[in-house]
Amino acid sequence: MSLFATACKKNKDAPAITEENIAGTYKITASIRITPGSGTEDLLANAPGCFKDDIYIFGVDESLQHKDVGTVCDPAGDQNGSWTLYDDGTDKRVESTYVSGMVTKFDGNTLELTDSEDGTAINKVTLQRQ
Repeated sequence: MSLFATACKKNKDAPAITEENIAGTYKITASIRITPGSGTEDLLANAPGCFKDDIYIFGVDESLQHKDVGTVCDPAGDQNGSWTLYDDGTDKRVESTYVSGMVTKFDGNTLELTDSEDGTAINKVTLQRQ
């Protein structure tokens, strides 16, 4: 008697980029600036320690809360703001009080926003769902 085991690799598509799917709690896990001719600067590494553990709560109602958790800054940085998802038919862009940019990655857990600060330098922020 012969036994055969087969494994099926499920192909899970990334969720649609919608307000409902983006809504949730995130933490910034990477923030870099790429400047042609000057290289890459790790903005998160240079940020104050009390900023690195903060969370951002994107509400379905386009509310945005910045929560100063963990190591609290002095003064504490809890703030309320807003966010909007723009769709021009080709690209999707998040504009918010705290982080903004073209959605260059969204898989349901990781949200990556890329923006050009001055037409040459590129800022890339990666947020991880908590």
